[in-house]
Amino acid sequence: MSWNLIVAISYEVASAHNSHIHRFRNLGEKLYNHFLDSEFAYLDIDEVDKAVDTLKVYNIRRRQLKRIKEEVLHFMRQEFPEECLTLLEEKVQPN
Repeated sequence: MSWNLIVAISYEVASAHNSHIHRFRNLGEKLYNHFLDSEFAYLDIDEVDKAVDTLKVYNIRRRQLKRIKEEVLHFMRQEFPEECLTLLEEKVQPN
């Protein structure tokens, strides 16, 4: 069983300023690069390039979830110190 983390920004906040969308995509690129060689999580760079209000970190094992979540929160706070982002957990159902 695996988990995904979803980083979300209010669409109203994101669309109010183009700089927010740019910063949100920068966050996605930082997360992508951070997890690039990781066996514990990954991001789809095509999704990052198109992101407007959500980013998804995929395929996190349960025993790694807390650590990965802390790492994502660290990057979120760096890029958006004004705390306008939300981090959600999504349990992936087996096929």
